[in-house]
Amino acid sequence: MGSRDAKAFLASPEVVAASAVVGKIASPEEVEGRPCPPTPPVGTSVTVHEKPVDASAESGDDSGSGVLPGFPEEIEGELVLCDADNINTDGIYPGKYTYQDDVPREKMAEVCMENYDPEFGKKTKAGDIIISGFNFGTGSSREQAATCILARDIKLVVSGSFGNIFSRNAINNALLTLEIPQLINMLREKYASAEPELTRRTGWFLKWNVPKSIVTVKDSEGNVVLETKVGELGANLQEIIIQGGLEGWVRSELKKEQQ
Repeated sequence: MGSRDAKAFLASPEVVAASAVVGKIASPEEVEGRPCPPTPPVGTSVTVHEKPVDASAESGDDSGSGVLPGFPEEIEGELVLCDADNINTDGIYPGKYTYQDDVPREKMAEVCMENYDPEFGKKTKAGDIIISGFNFGTGSSREQAATCILARDIKLVVSGSFGNIFSRNAINNALLTLEIPQLINMLREKYASAEPELTRRTGWFLKWNVPKSIVTVKDSEGNVVLETKVGELGANLQEIIIQGGLEGWVRSELKKEQQ
C-alpha cells in the first residue's frame, strides 16, 4: 500500500480491502462503523536464558562432533593446487558433455577439469585433494561439475570459497568441500616466485579429523604448516555422504518408512 508522500506500508489482504472501501488506511471493523481495535503493546524487554552447560567441556572431553557408522573419522590426501579464482563449471566439466546422459564414469574422470587444464588428468591421482582459489564452481548448475571430480576418486575439494550452486550440488552428490582461505593464501605465497603452473602437486598433505573438526596440513618434510578449526560436519550431512548423495538418502528414508 502507498500514500501521496511516497511511503509504503505492509498490510494484510483484509486491511487492504477495508482501506479501499473507507478511502484511507483502515481496519475491517471501521468498514462497519466500529472503532479500530487497540493495538497490542510492543514488548520492550528481552529475556536472556542461561546458556546450557556443555557436559563434554566440563569433563575435558575434546572429541568434538560424533561420526556416524560408515563415515571416515579422518580424510587425508596430498593437496593439488589449481591456482585460479572463479573456476567455473565449464572449466570443471566441459559443456559439450553436459546433455549426454550416456557418458560413462571413466570418460567423466578423463575430461574432469580439462577446460581449465588439459594436463590435470596426468597430474592427479586417486585420493588427491584439490585446493583452489575463491568462488570455485561458479557458473551453471550442472551436477557433473561435482560428479566428475568424484569419478576421479577425489573425495574432497578445498578452496577459499565456493559458488553457492556448486556447494549444494557437492552435498547432493556426496562430494565433500571445505572453505579454508588461509590455506590457499599460504600456497600462493609459497609459489609466488615459481613458474606459473595451472595444476601443481604441492607435496603438502592435509588431514581432516572429522570428530574434532580439526584440519592439519604438513609439508613434504612432515612439519605442521597449518592447524585450524573447521565447521562441524553434522549427522544429516554425514548421512547423505554415506548414502552416496541426496538421492540415495531419500531412497533410504523411504525404505525406513515402509518397514
